[in-house]
Amino acid sequence: MRKRICCVYLVIIMLFVLFSSGVYAAENTEKQSSPWIVYPYFNLGNWGLGIVGGYKGYPLFDGVDTIIYGSLCGYYEMSGYYHNTDGTLYTPSIGLDWKEDRGLYQREGVATSLGIKQGVLFNETENRNLVDVFLFYINRNNVNIPESSPSGALIFESDMPDKYELHQNSLIMGSTYDNLNYNPDTLEITGLRSEISVEVAPQSFNQSADFTRTNFTAMDYFPVYQSEELRVTLTDWFIYDSLSGAVIPVYDRTSFGGLGMNPGILYPGVGGFNPGIQPGRFDGYTKIANRFGGIASFPKLFHKNFIPIIVGYYDLGFSDNLTGTVDFSNPLSTVSAGCGFRTKFIAGLELFFQYNYFLNEKRPSVAMTLNFY
Repeated sequence: MRKRICCVYLVIIMLFVLFSSGVYAAENTEKQSSPWIVYPYFNLGNWGLGIVGGYKGYPLFDGVDTIIYGSLCGYYEMSGYYHNTDGTLYTPSIGLDWKEDRGLYQREGVATSLGIKQGVLFNETENRNLVDVFLFYINRNNVNIPESSPSGALIFESDMPDKYELHQNSLIMGSTYDNLNYNPDTLEITGLRSEISVEVAPQSFNQSADFTRTNFTAMDYFPVYQSEELRVTLTDWFIYDSLSGAVIPVYDRTSFGGLGMNPGILYPGVGGFNPGIQPGRFDGYTKIANRFGGIASFPKLFHKNFIPIIVGYYDLGFSDNLTGTVDFSNPLSTVSAGCGFRTKFIAGLELFFQYNYFLNEKRPSVAMTLNFY
C-alpha cells in the first residue's frame, strides 16, 4: 500500500509542476473567460501537494455556473494520538524533542475527489458563484509509518481501527457563500467565505469507518485601514465540527471537516489548527475553534511584488475530549505573532515566521507558515 501511495505522490508532484508553470502563466482575464478552473494545492505544514480542477462549460441554469470538479492530493505529515493505553491523556513535557514525543506519529496519504457545485446566486464582480450547493465523493487512503515515528508512538499501541492504515469513502454535501476578493496589486484578500456541510461515511462503504460529520466554517477578512504605505486587515476564522457514529477513526477525531478549497484535505483539529498545540492533541467528537487576528502589510516599502507583513493572532479552542460534552469553562488559548512577506508566485504566496505561546501550559513554540491563495 505504501509503495502505491509513493507512486501516486510522484505523479502529483509532476502534475503540480506542470500546472503551476503552465496554467497560471495566463493573465487573470484569460482565466475568467476559460471554462476550465485549475489550481495547485500546496501546504508546507503537511508537505501536501495536489491539483484541483473544474469545468464549467455546460451550465444547467442561466446566470450561474455549474462546475464539475475533481482533485488529486497527497501529503506526508506528522500527526498525533495523545492517549495512553489505559485511556488517560498523554501530556508531553515542555521542551521535549519531537523524536521523543510518543503522542506523535508519521503518516502519508492520498485523497481524491469528484463532485459538482451548482450555483444559486452569482457574483458579477468576481465573475463566479456567490452561493452554491455541492455534492462530492471523497476517497482517502492513509498509511501510518512506525519506522518514521517516535519510538513507542502511542497510536501503534492502541486498538484504533486506523492505527496502521485508513481506507475511507464518504459523501459530503452542503452549501457555500463566497465573497472573497483577491487584489493582485496589493496581494490582499478581503471579504467573507462560509460553508455548511454534512459528510457521511457509512459502514457499507468502509471497513474501518461508520460516522456522520456536520461542519460549519466561516472566515472573514475585514480591512480597517488602507493607504499606499500601510494596509491593515482584521481576520476571524471560526469552525464548528461534530461527529457521531459507531466507528470514528483517529484521522477524523483529530481533524476539522468540510469541503474547503481543497476537497479531501482536512484542516487539523484543535491541536494543529491552534498553532501552539501539537497536532492531534485534544481530539474529540465535538470541536470548536476561533482565530482572531490582524495582518499589517507595507506595499511601498520594497517592491510591489514583495510586500512585508506583520501578523498577530489569538486562538481559542474547545473539545469534548471524547466525553460528548464540551467544557466551555476551560478554553485552550494561544497567542501568536510573526513577520514575513507576500509575493506573486502562481497566484499569491504568503510566507511568515511565527512565535506561538500556548497559555494553558505556558508552552512556547515557533513555526514557519507558507500559504497559496
